[in-house]
Amino acid sequence: MDPSQEAELACFFLDTMRLGDPSPAREHEMLLQQHRHAVPSREHGYGALNQMMQGIQAARQFWPQPAYYPLEEMGSLSRAPAINGGYVPTQSAYCPYQSGTASSSLSAGPGQCQPAPSPTSSSLQYQHCSIANHTLPDYAGSITQRLRAIRAQAPAVRRCQSHTLEETRSQLLCSDMELQLVTFPNSAAHVVRLLQVQEEGSERIRRSVLAGATRRVHELMDDREGREVLTALLRACAGRYVDVRAIVQAAAVAHNPNGRHSLLRLAKHDHGETCLKELMTAAAPYADLCAMLVDRLLREGVLEHDRGDRVLHHCFATMRYEDSVILVQDAIDKFGSLLNSKTGLGSRCLVECYAIARGDELHALQEILLEHAHVIATGQYSNYFMQHVLQYGDDEMRQLLLERLIDEVVILSLDCYGSYVVEACFQQTGQPRRVLAAFLLLDDAQLAQLVQGKHSNYVVHKLLDATIDRFPGETMALARRIHSLLPRIRNKMYVRTVMMVVKELIARYGRMYG
Repeated sequence: MDPSQEAELACFFLDTMRLGDPSPAREHEMLLQQHRHAVPSREHGYGALNQMMQGIQAARQFWPQPAYYPLEEMGSLSRAPAINGGYVPTQSAYCPYQSGTASSSLSAGPGQCQPAPSPTSSSLQYQHCSIANHTLPDYAGSITQRLRAIRAQAPAVRRCQSHTLEETRSQLLCSDMELQLVTFPNSAAHVVRLLQVQEEGSERIRRSVLAGATRRVHELMDDREGREVLTALLRACAGRYVDVRAIVQAAAVAHNPNGRHSLLRLAKHDHGETCLKELMTAAAPYADLCAMLVDRLLREGVLEHDRGDRVLHHCFATMRYEDSVILVQDAIDKFGSLLNSKTGLGSRCLVECYAIARGDELHALQEILLEHAHVIATGQYSNYFMQHVLQYGDDEMRQLLLERLIDEVVILSLDCYGSYVVEACFQQTGQPRRVLAAFLLLDDAQLAQLVQGKHSNYVVHKLLDATIDRFPGETMALARRIHSLLPRIRNKMYVRTVMMVVKELIARYGRMYG
């Protein structure tokens, strides 16, 4: 540690211990150098902490002590002990300046302090004096006095208590609902109960809650108790277009989607997602309200959101296809970027869009799938989308995809992601015989490559297990071909599992299908 670093570190610690202000930096550094040369080096015997403490001890000898000025009645002057024996006249309120009453010995202006020169240290040209607008606390006082002073200066805390059911009813009948009424669990439960029952004054209560909710709808969505109140309100307003429109408009139009009241930001937690789903359900019967919500979700990037697939699923489940088809069209336009998403969120959203797509939108998605089948099948996350279509797509689409994928069965089987798609081809499409026939058409070199591949060996032995009961003849033909390769691939790392299956099949069915 060089001298300047020692000086800075010592200054930091001494200032932290409130030991006053340092001497000029050049003198301080010079004194530290003298101390270091005077004391034998112990760098090898002590750690960094000992070196730091030596520097602090050296600096402390030349560090002036601060002057604390006693508090007296305002306007009077007192003599406070200055550094090195000098005295400085000060004001009793810790500030040495008071307009119109300053002594002739004080030539400082507002916010300044001029100490008396020290008779013992000519190098010390100034004295630190913090100027404050308040009096210096009496740190020597009792703990009770200090606590009383702290509490007197602290901002007042409004202490609220939860209301009873009758108090909640009276408040809602007298004025619009305030947000504070919902922040207490008991009071929020009372509001929910009043919204659910039909009795005298229930209409007035509903309108009171509606007026308060439309002003602070996002705060309600962001609060656990507020979620219950907003959910009960939306259900109480079901079938009332004007009231539902007021809530949806307040949620979807009133605020900047990039701000803190983004609907998708609120949907990151369960109560916010629940409120968003309730908004969709309430808006579903009305095309214009659906358009408000859907447009807002698109502007906020629902297709790339963490819970975008869940939001889309509920949106498609509650709204008519005509009101939500714009989401599918947007997914088609962004198909490439969604599949290449590093988090897999885009692929999950594409699964939801493909499941609901119809007509032109479905045809467009199928064309993209067939054109880029091999690329999609080998993607880290897009392979899940391909597996979903192979499992849940219509028979014609699955047949077309199977024919496209089987042409590259070797490349796909060797790939860490494509191997799962090949397994889906004989496990999900209902046509394992077609995949088995493709493996039988491979030459010995290709078959040997698949048997000893890190990922493809699983494809081979799972294919044998899946087809032996339904197509024993073709399966045994493939097993015997693999067994004939044993001398060449006996010592390979990944062939053990395949060979165990092959030997078991030959032992069980060898005589029957010799």
